Amino acid sequence: MISVAARNTTYLWAIGALAATYLILLRFPIDLVWPVAVFLTLAGFVFLAPRSWRLPSAIVAGMVIRIAAFQSLNGQPLDDPGAYLTLAQNILSGRGMTIDNETYGTLKAAYPPAYPVLLAGAQLNWLALNCSLDLVATWAIFRLTNNPSAASLYFLFPGTIMTSIVPSKETLAVALVVLLPLCRNPYLSGTVAGFLILAQPAWAPLPILFFALTMRKGWWKALSSMLVVLSAWWIRNYLLFGQFLPLTSSAGLSIAVAVEGRHIPTLSLSGDEVARASVVASAAINQILADPLHYLGNVARMLVRSFLVDDDPAEYLDWAKVRWLGAAALVGQLAWTALIASTARTAERIPDWLLALIIAGVVTCLTGMWFEFSSRHRAFVVPLLILISMRRGSPSPSTFPETLRLRMPIQWARRQSADRI
Repeated sequence: MISVAARNTTYLWAIGALAATYLILLRFPIDLVWPVAVFLTLAGFVFLAPRSWRLPSAIVAGMVIRIAAFQSLNGQPLDDPGAYLTLAQNILSGRGMTIDNETYGTLKAAYPPAYPVLLAGAQLNWLALNCSLDLVATWAIFRLTNNPSAASLYFLFPGTIMTSIVPSKETLAVALVVLLPLCRNPYLSGTVAGFLILAQPAWAPLPILFFALTMRKGWWKALSSMLVVLSAWWIRNYLLFGQFLPLTSSAGLSIAVAVEGRHIPTLSLSGDEVARASVVASAAINQILADPLHYLGNVARMLVRSFLVDDDPAEYLDWAKVRWLGAAALVGQLAWTALIASTARTAERIPDWLLALIIAGVVTCLTGMWFEFSSRHRAFVVPLLILISMRRGSPSPSTFPETLRLRMPIQWARRQSADRI
């Protein structure tokens, strides 16, 4: 059962998210409202539909909303989504994973490869790709919760919709996270983990810790298949830079953002992108050592804001061109608050596999918060909260493989003690 302290903490979290709504009102003008009213009407009809029709209705409504929102966009997506689109275009044109960035210069390993490669394979049709990935995540949530309302909520969640209408790696990464507990084979589990790391390197601790907490046997199979998936990226980077680069070259740039609160230009620095990022990281570390309280204050602000405000998807669009963006951001914030509050209300026992996923997610956030951190860096929290608050019994036993007879360390220790007695 969820403890009283955990429930009260979650209620405080929900109150904080509600209070943070004013940040949305300050950031985005509430201009065109009627598209959001249509969305709320469709969502209302979906959740009032009979249980057997709820999920199909949600998929139809969600697809209609996504297509309508996509058609209303004007111009190329901003920031990272724009970069992923450019990377996919360069892959198709033969340049490979190379992009010319106005702040950092020419980059060949700053962005993880999984999503741009998929986007290139989809011939730059990111709406079709993202909708497919959202459907995969929706199916996985339905299998894990046995609740069509939970799957419907994810597919219609405003943040999910906003992310899906731009080229965003989070659609792929979240789908892979919720697929992890459903993998029936350790080799498949490791393959999914490898692609998850190549989709969102900041989430690398999540699958590794999930395996450590859940796999009683076969963990070496999962680990070996994960390393095989990652090895292609490692070999490519070694051939380019002559050194081992496990994830991306942007870790140093990311910690500089956490220190400075802005992106530090590296065009004037000599060397390749790894050398330039190393210089920026060294300068950032020196600043941390000189004034650690300033850095800790920045980290605390980023962490608190990322968990109170769910406006990151709206950052990828130009609100001056997308008039409904302000109202959509407000609805998304209210939905985020309601999801947190509904999690606090749940009183059913959390199964071991979900507890392992929660622990892995918490550690991932605690690891990533020392770098650049925003709501997109904790995007997996949305499906986790849905899994916690809307479970209806355990999935069928055949859903989980023998190698994932999920055991937590305490339970395992108890069984060992009982065997000795």
